[in-house]
Amino acid sequence: MSIAGWQNNRTLLHAWLLLFFPVGLYALWAGNVYEKNMKGMITGGVVIAFLGLGVAFDALLALVFAPLAVFLLWKDKGIKRPTVYKFAAAAAVFVLLFLAAPSRQGGYDDGSAVFQDGNCTYYRDSNNNVIGRSCD
Repeated sequence: MSIAGWQNNRTLLHAWLLLFFPVGLYALWAGNVYEKNMKGMITGGVVIAFLGLGVAFDALLALVFAPLAVFLLWKDKGIKRPTVYKFAAAAAVFVLLFLAAPSRQGGYDDGSAVFQDGNCTYYRDSNNNVIGRSCD
């Protein structure tokens, strides 16, 4: 497969759309795998998925899209193995980054807190119950 023809490989196009959609969208519009109206629908679906899913998009990318991209490439005998291995390495990076990232829904904040009233410090648990007090 020539460098110029990579956009016309359906499996590679799908893998790029799943793993790194900006490159996938470029390949979609630069190549001739799909007709123009289908290109528009695919682009709309990618934009809706990216904008509409928000935080869930990261989980979907790392746990579903990345492994699916590697699987599609692995099943296509026309794709050279080094290409599959590069995609697998990128997918592994996505999974590790997802797993290492702090939660976007409040991080470690479970509602517990420390507050002061006068010369006393109060410690609350996640149910707002005072579990400790220290006064000077």
